[in-house]
Amino acid sequence: FMAFHGVDRGSRWHEGKQIESKDEVTLTDALWEIWIARHGPMKKIIFDGEGGLNTERILAKLKREGIEPAPRAPGQHPRVIDRRSAMIRMTIHVTEEQCVKEGIDVTFSQLLSINLFIGNAMTTVGSATPYQVVYGRQPWMLPDLDAPDWPEGDSMNGRKEMRIREISASALIQSTALARTLRAEQARCSSRGQ
Repeated sequence: FMAFHGVDRGSRWHEGKQIESKDEVTLTDALWEIWIARHGPMKKIIFDGEGGLNTERILAKLKREGIEPAPRAPGQHPRVIDRRSAMIRMTIHVTEEQCVKEGIDVTFSQLLSINLFIGNAMTTVGSATPYQVVYGRQPWMLPDLDAPDWPEGDSMNGRKEMRIREISASALIQSTALARTLRAEQARCSSRGQ
């Protein structure tokens, strides 16, 4: 499966959608749907220069919208989106694997949406989550412990959706812990006072 996604460098808000191909029309439509139509045009867009957004037609369209395109040179990837890509990839895989074990049917589009929500609601940047920066509040993420069971066959906000959110939240915590461990292993440590 393929996804088109982006991260705001200020708020760290992460937005995305499933796409079928990487052609100009698909990528342009995805950019307009997930970002420009919802949040308005950004001042600057930084993207992988090797990708499908780096065409003359798309660059001209971005400039007409008042957006400054900033393609990276080949091999020079945007770090913020690369880290979020790795995190979302891992959380989607872990969530999907657990859903299969529990017999929960879930589509890639649902996995992507739920994991984007969980990432925006649980990833702390400074002292706030991206969700708090954009909406000014923290969302209700998991069901109340005292809530009655959802009725059988309830497809909207039912037991299945809540369980997928629980799995996704756990996967995000695992992903974050693993990333921190790997960064700590690669860091140089100095021993003082010995």
